[in-house]
Amino acid sequence: MAMMKMKLLTILFFIALLGLAKAQDCGCTDPLATNYDSTAVTNDGSCLYPTSSINPNILGQLPSTLDGTSSLIYWNGNYWSCNDHTKIQLYRIDTLTGAITDTLLVSETAPQDMEEIAQDEDYLYFGDFGNNSNTRTDLHILRVGKWALLNGTPLIDTIFFAYPDQVDFAASSMQTDFDCEAFIVGNEKIYLFTKQWNKQGTTCYELPKLPGTYIAEKLDSCNVQGLITGAAFYESEHLVVLCGYSTLLQPFIYLLYDYPENHFFCGNKRKININLFGNQIEAIAGATPVDFYMTNEKFTIGNTSIPASLHHANLGNYLSNYLFGTPPTSIENYEFPPSDGNIKVFPNPAHEKICITDPYKSIISVALYSLNGRKVYSSSTEYADYHYINIDQLNAGVYVIIMKLKDGRYREERIVVK
Repeated sequence: MAMMKMKLLTILFFIALLGLAKAQDCGCTDPLATNYDSTAVTNDGSCLYPTSSINPNILGQLPSTLDGTSSLIYWNGNYWSCNDHTKIQLYRIDTLTGAITDTLLVSETAPQDMEEIAQDEDYLYFGDFGNNSNTRTDLHILRVGKWALLNGTPLIDTIFFAYPDQVDFAASSMQTDFDCEAFIVGNEKIYLFTKQWNKQGTTCYELPKLPGTYIAEKLDSCNVQGLITGAAFYESEHLVVLCGYSTLLQPFIYLLYDYPENHFFCGNKRKININLFGNQIEAIAGATPVDFYMTNEKFTIGNTSIPASLHHANLGNYLSNYLFGTPPTSIENYEFPPSDGNIKVFPNPAHEKICITDPYKSIISVALYSLNGRKVYSSSTEYADYHYINIDQLNAGVYVIIMKLKDGRYREERIVVK
């Protein structure tokens, strides 16, 4: 009898274990994937997606001053770009026309190959690490204080680094896997995404954010089947948006999202082709994690020349479900419509609280972003005619309020916090 009880308890124990395992099943948790598993609780990075492409808007040709555009960043309420080989100077771009509306000089000294700009709350980071030839032993990132730069007195520190697995520095033009044109900056670290000419993939390396000389730490690799040239980062959303092109100049966007901590390649990976064949897309940036601008540098082959241009693309159909829990079809025409006088945000500037009046009760969620894309507040709301956001703990500066409306549209307002 005792033996039968023991067997029964053993069976019940294993049934309980199976039930627990079932409750903790890993699988594809993205409903947009072809292998979506509705029973999965934890995303294991196995999602597969159908081939897809987008048709961006070509907003305007960039002035010849920016023929070598290699980077794009949304900072201080505007989009800025920089060339790769001339003196380090930021050019503010009019997103309606592509015209240059302002400049900020960082350094008169021309970089060897400055390929990307990233940022955190206090600094801009300029990546002089282009290495098409494979021969460079002076790879580095310049760290520039934001407010000193705005005041016309840039303070520059340098972060030098080398790859731990590069042992051969023989010249091999556009044959190396140790080129780099994209990086991001998180709360604690810098992350490089290499441009691998041979493998047609990318490897992520990690660096400290402090000035010094380092051997980068190799993290992981991803077969993107192309050349990575730019990156945008939304740390709190666990979203990295890479851009690049194939060796046949087919540009693409590569999304990394819903990953654990800094394991960028362990979450969802989705490639979206850009219908701008022949354009050498070099950079991508967005004030919000859905709406993006891109630049391509001037490219000439034979008698064909493609000018440097500014493009706009919306990724709501691909990211809305992940970011907002909203089916993509409901925001197919994602836009930031002009104020119609019904929704009001005040005071502006604000000090302790922001009030949003909504007489038609059309707002269903509110989010507040800093200008470097960091989400500092979010709330799903009941239909109400007013909303309050406490801002007494925020640093002074300009912030972007994103309001999701019940008809699927979005509203954007900028506000100054004193």
